[in-house]
Amino acid sequence: MKKIIILIIFMGIMIITPVTAMNQISWKTFMSSIAIAKTQNKPIMIYMYTDRCGYCRLMERSVLSKAKVVNKLNRHFISVRING
Repeated sequence: MKKIIILIIFMGIMIITPVTAMNQISWKTFMSSIAIAKTQNKPIMIYMYTDRCGYCRLMERSVLSKAKVVNKLNRHFISVRING
């Protein structure tokens, strides 16, 4: 029984991982974003969050993980993520 549960968990991770890896925003540091934004002529999008903020985690799960949002941010903005 334990082997079956472990196998199911492992398969679930293997299925979810590639999808999650493809839908990630290309986060930059603040200092590097300034130079990149100048060379690529793109605006900077700053996302401020804290680890203890429930609404921040909700936004990351429900908005910042959607393929449409990820593609738009990666294509048109230099994204900076700051833990405040």
